[in-house]
Amino acid sequence: IIKRNALFAALAEMAGEGTDLTKYIIIVIAFVFVSILSIGGIASPSVALEGKRIWIIKSLPVSTADILIAKERLHIIPNAVVAVPCSIALSIAMQGDAFTAFALAAFIFAFVRFSAIVCLLFGLKNPNLNWVSETTVIKQDINI
Repeated sequence: IIKRNALFAALAEMAGEGTDLTKYIIIVIAFVFVSILSIGGIASPSVALEGKRIWIIKSLPVSTADILIAKERLHIIPNAVVAVPCSIALSIAMQGDAFTAFALAAFIFAFVRFSAIVCLLFGLKNPNLNWVSETTVIKQDINI
């Protein structure tokens, strides 16, 4: 599936003579993963999706912190479940050592957690509670 030798040959050709960019391939992989993960903001529209029914959540005997933690986990679980194993598999495919695979997975998970918090803060700062269709909330979200 992964043509590691072709990738290394392309990197060597781009770098020119005497430069070895193959040791930076893990950084490129991390950048690609972070770029892809930054597209899908699940936590940001989760506040606005409550809409006019936000009073239901406010009347529940649950603290606001618990609700926000649940919205953060809603962002973390689907993104981390896909990204962390894929980053480990790519690190192994690129013949990285165990530390590199662990460091890449930890970096990806830290980014997923950070993006969940930032998306949630954007959603709390600019909620669109007056919508007619759920599609409006998703498509006009600040994260998009």
